Amino acid sequence: MLKQTLLSFILVSYMSLSAQTLRMTFTPSGVSDKVDSVKATNLRTNQHVTLPGNDTLYLAVNTGIDHISGLTGQGLIFPNPCQGKTTLVANVRSAQTVAVVVYDLAGRVAGRALAFVQPGSHAFAISLSRRGTYMVSLSTDIGKTGFKIICTECRNHPG
Repeated sequence: MLKQTLLSFILVSYMSLSAQTLRMTFTPSGVSDKVDSVKATNLRTNQHVTLPGNDTLYLAVNTGIDHISGLTGQGLIFPNPCQGKTTLVANVRSAQTVAVVVYDLAGRVAGRALAFVQPGSHAFAISLSRRGTYMVSLSTDIGKTGFKIICTECRNHPG
């Protein structure tokens, strides 16, 4: 048990250290001495946000899946990397409907599950049929959180 807890702590610490947030401010150039507003557009999803010119834009490197406060945060995928089968363990604070969706890197849904769960720790088995990198979205009634899975080989499927 201690070994598994230590491994979980190391994995969560590594994931936290590898994140990067970019802070951007804007200054005028040319004839203007003021930036009225800045429009930032996600070229993949075409979503955009407009900020006042004196505001700061923060860009976080992530999966595009927002973290939520309704999960106690420390979800864990193990083993990861995996060989076609892995488990998502998540702690949920209240009784609610939970959706787990697995996406490939092109954004296609590779699998999904929907379950009503009680408060506590829950394990979701994930089976992958092809090698590659996958994103997992864990959704509750109040939001989403995301994880990355690396599948190195699939024993039953040559992928």
